[in-house]
Amino acid sequence: MSSSFRWWPLGPGLVRACCGGGWGAALAAAVILVLAQGLMLAVLFGAQDHQLAQQRSEQMRNVGLSLGAALDNAGRFALAQAEVQVRRDDVLDAMAREDRAALAHLTQASYDYLKGQAGVNIFGFHSKDIRYLLRMHSPRNFNDDISGFRQMVVAANRSRHYQVGLEMGRAGIGVRGVSVLARGEQFLGTFEVGMDVQPLIESVKAVTNAEIAVLVSPQMSGVPVGQELEGRRFGDVVMMATTDERRFATLLREQGLDMAGETRFGEYRADQRHYTVMTQPLVDFSGRMIGSIAILKDFAELKSGIKQTRTELWVVALCTGMMAFALLRVVLLGAAPSRDTA
Repeated sequence: MSSSFRWWPLGPGLVRACCGGGWGAALAAAVILVLAQGLMLAVLFGAQDHQLAQQRSEQMRNVGLSLGAALDNAGRFALAQAEVQVRRDDVLDAMAREDRAALAHLTQASYDYLKGQAGVNIFGFHSKDIRYLLRMHSPRNFNDDISGFRQMVVAANRSRHYQVGLEMGRAGIGVRGVSVLARGEQFLGTFEVGMDVQPLIESVKAVTNAEIAVLVSPQMSGVPVGQELEGRRFGDVVMMATTDERRFATLLREQGLDMAGETRFGEYRADQRHYTVMTQPLVDFSGRMIGSIAILKDFAELKSGIKQTRTELWVVALCTGMMAFALLRVVLLGAAPSRDTA
């Protein structure tokens, strides 16, 4: 045996002394290496889990922000269209006379265009005593008192100031802009433009690939829902709009969702899939909470990528252990004294 080998501090002689030499030494060294790699992988996987949780939370919050921006933009658009109409002298003249036929004639073209091109589904005038003077979207229904359930119109009437935002009505929820019709100090009434929330949540889904539901509590809103919405009631929650009615209906029946005044996260399993659930408060034009926005998103693709990476790392670790075993075995056999020299 050479002097360089005899004096090598971590040479095969020391390994044989500690582990008995031969197959045992190589196997022990390989196992130790694999265990060390396993420990490092466990730390790495823990960091991956933490990062995945952060990514899921961030993506879910971004969906909520995107939806909030869509609702805000729709509100500004509705109010802008309302303000255009209330600044027309011919509309003011007809409103002063409460001339329904003249108002319909003057605004028909605008309503037809906005309905077809911008998704406007509410377009109408309210008298100063808070009666619906003209519904362009339902012209045969008029002169009814709306002071008991149209709080946005009441607020605009009393404050003589425009209102904008979400409002719950008997027929559903919408994003509305209510403007004031006035000539000098003479108050004439109010005018509103409204948009359905369904196209808005569909547009957000198209960008984020998340399922969304708008949930309203009649108890919170103070507005009883119409008979046509009773089929969407789940306890004290009414599903006003959704991108996936079946899935959210199942979630509400089986698990339910809290109407909390803060953003909350949860988990939901259905159809052999695992969803992250986020709920955030739904507030109306006045800032009052009237329900929740629920968001579901499946992160299976992201999880699949991490799972594949982990499998590859485990394979690398096992292969490294096998290679280490083979290499140490060769070294130990080469360093063992032959029988001729014994």
